[in-house]
Amino acid sequence: HELRTPMAAVIGLLDILICDDCLTNEQFSTVSQIRKCSTALLRLLNNILDLSK
Repeated sequence: HELRTPMAAVIGLLDILICDDCLTNEQFSTVSQIRKCSTALLRLLNNILDLSK
C-alpha cells in the first residue's frame, strides 16, 4: 500500500542509523525514539487499513 511502503523505508533507514557507531548518545536516543514512534505509526496504519477492508 502507498502508506506502508514509505513507512517501512523510514524504519529501515532508522535501523541503519541505529547501527552506526558514529552517533553520540543523544543522537542514538533521538533516533531510537523516532524508530519507536515510526513503528507505532506503521502498526496504526496497518490496523486502519485492515479495518477498511
